[in-house]
Order: sequence, then structure tokens, then C-alpha cells
Amino acid sequence: MPNKLWSFMVLIALLAIAMPAAAQRPPRVVPDRGDALVGKLPRGYSKLEPIATDATTAGTIDGSGVGQHKSAKSADLTRIGTLLEAASMTGDTRLVARADALLLRQPVGDGNPNLLRLRAYSAQHKHDFSGAIRLLDALVAVDPRNAGARLSRAEIQLVQGRIHKARTDCRALALGVDADTGLLCAASLALRTGEYAAAASLLDRLLGEFPPADPRRAFALLARAEVASRAGETNADTRYQQALAASPGDIRTRVSYARHLRRVGRDAEVEQVLAGSEQSDTAQLQRTLAAMAAKRSDAQALVAAQARRYAMAHELGSQPEMRDEAEFLLVLKGQPREALALALRNFEQQRDFEDVDILVRAADTAREPAALDGLHAWQKAQGLASSNAPRKAIEAKR
Repeated sequence: MPNKLWSFMVLIALLAIAMPAAAQRPPRVVPDRGDALVGKLPRGYSKLEPIATDATTAGTIDGSGVGQHKSAKSADLTRIGTLLEAASMTGDTRLVARADALLLRQPVGDGNPNLLRLRAYSAQHKHDFSGAIRLLDALVAVDPRNAGARLSRAEIQLVQGRIHKARTDCRALALGVDADTGLLCAASLALRTGEYAAAASLLDRLLGEFPPADPRRAFALLARAEVASRAGETNADTRYQQALAASPGDIRTRVSYARHLRRVGRDAEVEQVLAGSEQSDTAQLQRTLAAMAAKRSDAQALVAAQARRYAMAHELGSQPEMRDEAEFLLVLKGQPREALALALRNFEQQRDFEDVDILVRAADTAREPAALDGLHAWQKAQGLASSNAPRKAIEAKR
């Protein structure tokens, strides 16, 4: 496999396990032609524009050669990987939609492991977790030693709350496939289950081993910053600065840092962290929440703008990130019952840290303790202590 394509496959696997909420859902209906999605990408995306050097390549990229090729080309997969990487870094859903259009042109039934991996990541991005798992199962079946596939599958299991299944993939990685990737998987597992000392120890060890060019290092730096934040370490800011230095402009790192700043009551600093993040609904929500808490003069205008974003998404038939919309309803619109209903729907498919957080806060505010029965049953079944539930509403502490 060409080195460049291999790097993309490793990076895409890591993008799939980093902060699922930071990547917004693309529209449910994807046009058949790439030029129907975005005629010309915005300034700063020029490197993502196709450069056709011959008729064959041009046909593959611009849609005129749909279905003509019997197998996926390395150049096509590299371009799709580039688009998905950029989408995850920026939160811009237009790039995912364009990558999806290119994926639709790839031959059906092609067992190319790299194509399966990209399709699985696209499915995960759209919250089609069952579809992503099926694709990853197929990938592991043809390539049992594919570390990226096992790592991504473990993260989906974590997001959906199947801790035991995630642990199985982490163990298989560590013992029989790739020890370092297995330890990275175990660190994610420990972070999710609230075993912060274990997560910190694993990540510190890996950060001492990963060279600067290893794509796993950036992910480990972000995970280490989140451990520091949730564990209340005094050097959390330093950890986030290290993560930002490794991935300048990465929307996942910036949103995570913004959440940390809000958690510790430093809302006034969020605006600078998220400057230029207009394409990400999640980032804009964090900006709006921070503006309200800081009592900024433009707070109400930001609330109105966020409401318009959600209304437009619904009009286009696309469901915004449910936990984000639930937080918007709870904190900014004062509608705890509506927020609780949405948080419960979200909990059916996502049970990550922030998903539990918004559910607990909405139930507490709505004074509906029975709404947490499902959460408590799941925690017991997965061996999670109920005290592992995230903190109460930040706003209630002020």
C-alpha cells in the first residue's frame, strides 16, 4: 500500500474515534453529482479541489464516469480520505457530503479494505452505527490484523454503551495485533469509564513513545487533555495547549477545550478558542452557551442564530446532533421537558460522556427522576458506578 494512502487509513481510524459529536451530520439525501453539492469549495479548501490529469481520472471525480471502473483506485480513496479528514478537522458537513458522493461512485461489492474502512467511517459520521459495525466486521473478517478497524469498532461500541464489547476489541488489539494501538484503545476505555488514573498512565506512556509524525500522537494528546479536565488536574490548560499545538485548528480539540473552559467557569475565554468555527453547529452552540453565561451583549443574537440553524436543518430533513439540540432547549430556551425527550432519544443510540451528561441534567431540571431508570440499569449492566455520571448543570452552580 502506498505510504500516503496508509497514512490516510491510520488517520481516518483515529478521526473516527475522536469526539463523535464534533462531526456534524451531513444531509440525509446526497445528490448524485459532486458539483451539485458545492460548486467551488470556500477559500482555504483549494487543496481539496480535484485536479484531473486525464479523461479517466476526470470521469471518476466529476461524475461522468460513474460505474465504469471495476475496482476502487488509490487516488480516489486518497481524495475521499482527504475530504473526510478535513471534515472532521473543521466540522464542515459539505465536505462529508462531497466524500459521500464520491463513495457512491465506487463499485458495489468491492472488498477493498481501504474502501470498506472509508465507507464505515462515513456511516459512523452519519450516526449509522449499525451500518458502520457491519462494514468493520467485514473488514476484520478479511483482515483480522487491521488495527484501525478494530480500534474504530471499539469506539463505536463505547459510544453506544457496549463497554464489554469495546473491551474485547481493545484486548485483541493489545495482545495480538498492535500493542500500542491496543493501549490507546484501553486508554479510551478507561477515560470513558471514569478510571482517570489508569487512562493518564497509559497515555503518558504512549506519548513518551509516539514520534511527532505519528498520527496517533495528536489523538493521545487530546485524550490526555480530556483526562486532565475530567479529573480536575491543575495542568489541564497546558495539556490542551499541547493538543492544539499538535493539531492547529482541529475543531474537535477546540470544542473539547471550550467545554473545559465552561466547566471551570471561564466562559469569557471560549470566544477566542472557537473563533472562525462557523461551519460547526457544535462549536457555535458552545460559543452561544459561553456568551450567555458571560452575559455578553451579543448573546441573544447568537441564540437566535443557533435557533435558525436548527430550524433550517429540520426543514431540510436533517436531524441536528440531538444532544446539542437538547442542551440548546434546556439551557438557552428553558424547555426542560422538551430537552429531556430529545436527550432520551439520543441516549437510545449514543451513551458517551456528554450524552449521559445532558440526560442527567435534563431529568434533574425537569424533575423527572424516573427518566433515569434506563441510565441506571445500563450502568449496572455495564459495571459502571452510578457516581460515574457527569456533573450537574454548569449553569446551576453559578
